[in-house]
Amino acid sequence: MKQIYKSFGVGLFLLSTNLVASSLNSIGINLGNSHTGYSQIDTKGTTTLGNEPDTLYKTIELYLALQDTHYENIKHYLSFNYGYNDELKHQYILGGINRYFENFYVGVLIGYGELTWKYDPINNAKDKNYNANSILAGIQIGYDIPLSNSISLGLNSKVLFHNYETTIEPTNEISSQITHNYTANVGVGIKYSF
Repeated sequence: MKQIYKSFGVGLFLLSTNLVASSLNSIGINLGNSHTGYSQIDTKGTTTLGNEPDTLYKTIELYLALQDTHYENIKHYLSFNYGYNDELKHQYILGGINRYFENFYVGVLIGYGELTWKYDPINNAKDKNYNANSILAGIQIGYDIPLSNSISLGLNSKVLFHNYETTIEPTNEISSQITHNYTANVGVGIKYSF
């Protein structure tokens, strides 16, 4: 978790270099659902998990957008995302640039995240904490539906690629690697524009 906050600080610093040419445009919150793809490779012996990892989870995203003063249809984007289900926690920060076409936008994203198992994947015990960190890169698309001059309903979808690797070694003779390699997210939320 400390790495997330350090990365968030670095992201804020890098984004602050654009603040000279940008101004706060909007803030918002999205609630959604995500699916994370994974694969398991047995490197030594055969590992049987306590159960298959749940790949669906709920997400919440807090974000802000900065208007680029040089380009009217470009907005810089910074967000913190938290996803969870009974088995995993997925938290990450993203920075990016969105290109607007009226109320529709397309963006590119880069960030850093942490995936945490809430239990030992081998025996379902709650006493082990398996963490994996990764750089993320992806795209997003969205559409804003104005409800008033400053409030809009937002629809958003993201696809993020990452490389969360968890090595599981129940004994010296058995080893397995679980890799979570992408996340697809769909969300809806409220945005306040200044």
